[in-house]
Amino acid sequence: ELLGVKMKFPIIVAPTAAMVPLNPDGEIGMFKAATAASNTLMMLSVNTSTPHAKVVPAAPGGTLWAQFYPLENLANTQKSMDTFQNAGCNGIIVTIDQQASYYERTQQDRNLGGRAGGGGGRGAGGGAAASGGSSRYRINGFRLWYTWQYIDEVRKMVKGPLILKGILEPEDAKLAIEHGADAIIVSNHGGRSMDYGPSTLEVLPEIVAAV
Repeated sequence: ELLGVKMKFPIIVAPTAAMVPLNPDGEIGMFKAATAASNTLMMLSVNTSTPHAKVVPAAPGGTLWAQFYPLENLANTQKSMDTFQNAGCNGIIVTIDQQASYYERTQQDRNLGGRAGGGGGRGAGGGAAASGGSSRYRINGFRLWYTWQYIDEVRKMVKGPLILKGILEPEDAKLAIEHGADAIIVSNHGGRSMDYGPSTLEVLPEIVAAV
């Protein structure tokens, strides 16, 4: 049982963006399968290719939670929370890591002398423009404003469970509890958020001890 959700197995479907390009049934098919298999909880990515309101009714009795990236404008944050919860997503996962915010493959290809494909992303940059400040570490400025006070505001907007995804330190785990999180997800965003970050398995024991 996880925050009131009873499942046959301790397995959940993580928030995964844009499923329709992989399969025409996309998020609807995944939610139906998860629910039918073992009443598995599914977390729907904010970058879903199927609207929340269309996914929820696809599997009656299933549990769908919504993942969300912070928006500095609180009015827009409230609109998102209303959209998710009115659609039937009664749990909210706020992703608080993912500072690099784009796949490094293009840059790796360029560094290795290969042909770089695509146009990079928000974190892309080179030369003098990327030599100072947070750019030195491939970190995006547009996410550096995150604060615990913001989480306090989101907690007021969320009627059900609030989960923080991207915790990698015991201190942050403790702060998550203090600021109203019902659970945390120990995650380094699949290792692509910042390539100098620790593995989740490496930090899990000290975080478990802290909480």
